[in-house]
Amino acid sequence: MKVLVVNWRDIFHPEAGGAEVHIHEILKRKPSSWEVDFVSATFPGCSPREETPWYRILRLPNNFLFNFSFFFWWLCVGKKRGYDLVIDDISKIPLATPLYIRRIPLIAIMHHIHGKSLYTLLPWPLATYVYLMERWLLGVYTTTPLFAVSPSTAQDLFSLYRYQKLSVVYNGIEREPLFFEEKMERRDNTPLVVYLGRLKSYKRVDHFLRMASLVSLRFPEAHFLVVGQGEEKEKLQKLARELSLEEKVGFTGFVDEKLKEDILVRAWLMVLPSEKEGWGIVVIEANALGTPVVAYRIPGLQDSIQHGVTGILVDTFSPEALAREVCALLEDTQRWKTLSQQALAWAKRFHWDEMARDFYDHLEHVVKEWHDGPSL
Repeated sequence: MKVLVVNWRDIFHPEAGGAEVHIHEILKRKPSSWEVDFVSATFPGCSPREETPWYRILRLPNNFLFNFSFFFWWLCVGKKRGYDLVIDDISKIPLATPLYIRRIPLIAIMHHIHGKSLYTLLPWPLATYVYLMERWLLGVYTTTPLFAVSPSTAQDLFSLYRYQKLSVVYNGIEREPLFFEEKMERRDNTPLVVYLGRLKSYKRVDHFLRMASLVSLRFPEAHFLVVGQGEEKEKLQKLARELSLEEKVGFTGFVDEKLKEDILVRAWLMVLPSEKEGWGIVVIEANALGTPVVAYRIPGLQDSIQHGVTGILVDTFSPEALAREVCALLEDTQRWKTLSQQALAWAKRFHWDEMARDFYDHLEHVVKEWHDGPSL
């Protein structure tokens, strides 16, 4: 079976995030009969073709005009290759594939709607362009089978466009959860609170730093780590200096899986002040290492975090509100232990093997329905 997957970014792109991890892990577990081409945009230093053990990557120019270059590639090359299935993994501006891929089964995956968060990422003229394009182009998928990665994202999509074929398929994690006793053995002796993710403006890592400043007043022994990389790093380091946090906050940059695990198992809490997430794989990664998560109540995170069970969802978007919840958990040892144990149990549900089986079960149903129904 010849399958085409398209996403603006592939797993090797320097700005690859949760969407790219999701499709990569799914394809690592693909049926043995699948032959997969993965079409994505070029980035500095990349090669136009790259082979992985699971799929072939074909890169088209360029990162800003990929929606146009993919359209012309499909008309000139792609439609002649005899694909049996197309998976449109929507990221950035939707590619509007239902308008021109019409005679073979097509599914789309949606991680989250960017919406007005674009204005924290881009200059306002470009943000307005992307915002309007996203709103307009998402409308062409209303009759296309669409997989959302969280119930709240599915609800947002349905409220906008009344999608007729909407399903939920979850993200997962690679590792098995710890035993609680191991968590207690490896946890730092003094409170360690971490942020893990890309350093983007919409992630509101500045709120994490301002929260750290407030928590330090009550817990002077506490320390904090910002784990990740991105264009906001220098700005955030400057803010840390302005808040006199040089001795309290560390910036690790990118970390490999081994070091990430070591940080998360040592951590008492993870704090995610992001204003936009599709699901939040890092939440389940932290939970699998016994670390509860405090975050703003937003679509995606309100699904991956069980409020009062595996972590805390904060309704007021402010560093002060985050600090109050963090301090309350650091003070209440028994409550923290309960959340940690429940987080470990929650994470057991989300191994990639199980999530991939669920994905392919949904996909099999969609393809069968397409072949049994009228031709497009």
